[in-house]
Amino acid sequence: MQGPTSATGIYANWDDLDIDRDGTADEDPWDFGNASQYPVLSYGHLPATRQFAAQETDTAPTFGSATVSNKVDVVGEPILPFQIPAATGGNGALDYAAYGLPPGLVFDADGTGDCMAVRTVCGTPTTVGMFTVTVAVNDADFNTTSSDRPTLAFTFTIAADTAPTFGSATVADKTYVGGRLIPPFQIPAVTGGNGPLDYAVSGLPAGLVFDADGTGDCMVARAVCGTPTALGAYAVTVTVNDADSNMTSGDQASLTFTITVQGRIVVSPRRLSLTEGGSSGAYTVALGVVPTGSVTLALASDNPAVTVAPSRLTFTTRNWATARTVRA
Repeated sequence: MQGPTSATGIYANWDDLDIDRDGTADEDPWDFGNASQYPVLSYGHLPATRQFAAQETDTAPTFGSATVSNKVDVVGEPILPFQIPAATGGNGALDYAAYGLPPGLVFDADGTGDCMAVRTVCGTPTTVGMFTVTVAVNDADFNTTSSDRPTLAFTFTIAADTAPTFGSATVADKTYVGGRLIPPFQIPAVTGGNGPLDYAVSGLPAGLVFDADGTGDCMVARAVCGTPTALGAYAVTVTVNDADSNMTSGDQASLTFTITVQGRIVVSPRRLSLTEGGSSGAYTVALGVVPTGSVTLALASDNPAVTVAPSRLTFTTRNWATARTVRA
């Protein structure tokens, strides 16, 4: 069978084909040849260095097992910036976008925006509510189907800024004897606030401690315990902050009370027996706790027939524990 010798019909206008895309029509691109070669594309005239790229496989980007935890923040307070996990795979450069963020928050995909870090969410929320946020990533091919566009979703709750409060709760003033173990007492619990609450106590006498969470010396949450070792009156303040970043006094609960530590006099022996006209007796006196300054004790007997000497003893922060002899 003899093959065709000319291009007619639907092939009539194919002389202008530019198969090698060099801007000019190819020279006799179609070689009809014999019947066994009908039709055959002839590309032997192309430059030897001309190569055709293999088709790239369409691979979808993926977040794998990565997730973004749900977020809770307070309106009007800057959030702690956080980063969206990086996707892997895909064809070419990846393009990240976030949808549904609370007003006031922004997503910085490439680190050139407000957050100054790639794939980062930052800002200050301006609206109370619960928001469903979706992060999507596209690769550089033209496949925009959902299978080639993975997403991550999480909720973002923006709460009103509520301050913690003790309400009507108070702590009564306390009086203790220096050097003696006190019965532990508990600070009242606050209500309100945003997130976990942080209790702190300032102004306690030396020797007393505050156990905020029950893992310390008192073994009870919000408890004060110990043995006071310094005399005086102490103004104690309890402050409670919540977990948001508002550290102003209006977002803080506080209580104040006074702890008074009185001196303790150590007398030995505690009882002294004397007989009229008999020999004298003696006892020792010391302080049971370090004083804040000089302390003078006046000594006397309630029996006019008995006198004591010396009649006055002075103790200082240096000799408060030294036993002094008194004769009667």
